[in-house]
Amino acid sequence: MSPDKSAEGNCVTIRDTGESLNDAVNEGIHADADVVLKSEYHFSTGDLREELALLRTGSFDAVVFEAARENVEEVPTPTITDRIVGLPFFFLGFLYTDTTPLLAAALKDDVDVQYTRESDGDVIEGLPSILPLVVLGIALTLGAGIAYFGALALVNARYAVLSFGCYATIFAIPITVRYARGKISGGANRNEIMANRIADAVADTNDGRVFVPVGARHTDPLRKRLPDRITTDTISPAYRFLSVPAMKEFLPGVTKSIVLIVAVWIAVAGIGGAVVILAYGVVGLV
Repeated sequence: MSPDKSAEGNCVTIRDTGESLNDAVNEGIHADADVVLKSEYHFSTGDLREELALLRTGSFDAVVFEAARENVEEVPTPTITDRIVGLPFFFLGFLYTDTTPLLAAALKDDVDVQYTRESDGDVIEGLPSILPLVVLGIALTLGAGIAYFGALALVNARYAVLSFGCYATIFAIPITVRYARGKISGGANRNEIMANRIADAVADTNDGRVFVPVGARHTDPLRKRLPDRITTDTISPAYRFLSVPAMKEFLPGVTKSIVLIVAVWIAVAGIGGAVVILAYGVVGLV
């Protein structure tokens, strides 16, 4: 393979499988590419269709999914860390397409399947060991705040804002940690870890071609972090984020997520507030 980071030369001729494949996508795969990064928006069925069509061309020896292996191949027993880090996915699941068709296509063609992480908890792997305990302590404190201010909101509605603020902070903690892992330098950087997984996949296939469907914000960092010996091609998302097709998929999903977030807060604040009031009554009787 060429030592250049960007592939040069003739494009790969993709065999006709009857799949609908955008010409720009077809022309974007070069013969010298070790890795094809398919940039996507996770909510986009347009990207999912392009990725499925690409996999069905038979042009790839391996695929690396941006996912936790144990969530796909095992019946995991989540740790507290896994639950905290995975909390946003519970609420934001409406903004993710089901990648099962990609997995099925890869397995059907005997494409080696790999993943960017072992478990959701890997997002904070390598950080100071005290951090999970600190995060747990903060989450429990904020949880108590949700209940306490939820109880006070029955007397003064303004306390509902504080209750929701505690709730929103719990939700923001894992998102902040994930964001920070993408910004820090060194081996603990999320993109660095993902790049190492992709490089390992290339090595495992004896310099075969590896397909990587990945979130749009990871594409450029991955290109920069992959070793110089690995040539890469990047395929853009099926459509721009601020476009009609994107908004037709994004807005319904984000609306459902907001409704779920608010509904869970009302339930937690209501039940927690009732427990606080009951506990206060018991203490008062004693």
